[in-house]
Amino acid sequence: MTSLEASLIDLVTGEFLGKIVYQQKAGVANSTSEIAQIIVNEIQKKVQQ
Repeated sequence: MTSLEASLIDLVTGEFLGKIVYQQKAGVANSTSEIAQIIVNEIQKKVQQ
């Protein structure tokens, strides 16, 4: 399994889903594009590790 696949599994299991929900509640991520950017950023962080 590649690190990208592992990262996607982490995303699906919701390790970071909470971050999105939290940021939505905080009013940080309101649009789909902002949420998509958070997802991209998190994947990039995981791949770089």
